[in-house]
Amino acid sequence: MCLLFIKVLLALKGFKFSGGGHGIVANYGSMLYECSNIEMTGLLYNGFQIVNKSSAPYCYNINIHNISQTGVYSYLESMISITDLTCQNNTQYGAAVSNGSRIALYGTTSMSGNGSGNYSVTINAVQAPYGDLISVA
Repeated sequence: MCLLFIKVLLALKGFKFSGGGHGIVANYGSMLYECSNIEMTGLLYNGFQIVNKSSAPYCYNINIHNISQTGVYSYLESMISITDLTCQNNTQYGAAVSNGSRIALYGTTSMSGNGSGNYSVTINAVQAPYGDLISVA
């Protein structure tokens, strides 16, 4: 299942994504204003993907596990902020950023069993290869 948000989606609450392609994708300057109580499992690609000048500023209680790529991915001048993230047993990374993007993780952040992909992994399966920012508070 793939969700593509073209402009602004105010809230996405209480969904489970199981099997299929991507979980949540925000692309082309879109904004997912609030996202909560989301579970993603068994996906073929990235779980939470915020790309191409998009944002997801208020996300909480996100559980991503057993997917084939990266749990949380922010790319090309995008931003995501998550409070209470569990990201486990994903093939590539727990969280990854690149090309001028940011990820901020607050509250409980649990990452384990994530692979290392092709980059160096720092901060327990979190990678930021191009000087981008991941903050864990």
